[in-house]
Amino acid sequence: MKRALPFSLLAILALGTGACQKQQTEAERNAEIERQVKRRLHAGADDRKKMAHLQAELVARINALAAAQKRPVTAATVEAASTPTTTFAPDIENGSYSTFYRKLEPYGDWMEVGDYGYVFQPRQAAQSRDWRPYTNGHWVYTDAGWTWISDEQFGWATYHYGRWIRLRNVGWVWVPGEYWAPAWVSWRKGNDYVGWAPLPPEAQFDRQTGIRNWADNYYDIGPEQYAFVPASDFGRNVTPREIVPIERNVTIINQTTNVTNITYNNSVIVDRGPSYDDLRSRSRQPMERFRLERKQDFNTGTPVFHGGGVALPTMDFRPAERTARPNRVVRTIPQPVAERGWTGIRDAAAAQKARAKMQAEVTPPANLPPKRFVRPEQ
Repeated sequence: MKRALPFSLLAILALGTGACQKQQTEAERNAEIERQVKRRLHAGADDRKKMAHLQAELVARINALAAAQKRPVTAATVEAASTPTTTFAPDIENGSYSTFYRKLEPYGDWMEVGDYGYVFQPRQAAQSRDWRPYTNGHWVYTDAGWTWISDEQFGWATYHYGRWIRLRNVGWVWVPGEYWAPAWVSWRKGNDYVGWAPLPPEAQFDRQTGIRNWADNYYDIGPEQYAFVPASDFGRNVTPREIVPIERNVTIINQTTNVTNITYNNSVIVDRGPSYDDLRSRSRQPMERFRLERKQDFNTGTPVFHGGGVALPTMDFRPAERTARPNRVVRTIPQPVAERGWTGIRDAAAAQKARAKMQAEVTPPANLPPKRFVRPEQ
């Protein structure tokens, strides 16, 4: 109120000199100004009393709520309650699982699964048993490694956060996660083929060990999980029609080697995988390097290519906010059965040979994180 006094005085002086037509003495003008100032000061005092009264009511309400919940009231509590919620709404949305729940709901259903908490199933996965993740889009190479560019509207989330698992009698579902990566896949490569498979929820990322060429052996990623394409076609836009029939995967497993290489570098998760120079020389598809740009913008989930760069939407998580609940949960599965990519192989001998091949490629180090998924507290 004190800061406003000089401006109020100037305004009153202007009114007194410009609007008044009769002649006034200097004393009369000063007296009039003094009366106006007193009225303004009195009104300010009334406003301050009203503000103090409202503040007291607010504190009383907070005390009542705190008593009911047995929580102490602090100055920070009062300050937070006095602040308009719209000020913090964007930060809350960009820091919790509620962003996933709200923005993915138009494209599928949320379920509650005993081992994994709330999971998302795209509508395509529910409608077709043949649908698989990472099979509608294309790969580009960025300064963060191989980056999946999805053609699906939910891909900004499901191929860069979290993991995938196939549940018996349900199909593929996505388990949310907090850490962004160019892609969360296990890679295999040979002379003729390149393949990738979604990492399961148990494949939690550790900055020290990363996720490397022991991935499919350690996490039991079977042949049916992989999507293989000829090395000469790698980098082209992929649909299920371009992917090698899944019946050939067991044979291709024995012709390829795991080259997974997901690491942490300079606050960024990097997915190197197969050699860029090697694939660029083998593929008929021109492959350029892109500069990766992570943007805090969820108005559109579509990647934007411009001037040698590609911008993808991302958000920074506060782990404490991950226990939100979807608005609509269509199904609860207390005891899910995970399918790891081996059950559909009819040739048991070929399946055993493929498993032995994976185990013989590399011995996982002893300091790997445990193979378990910790479900967020509900």
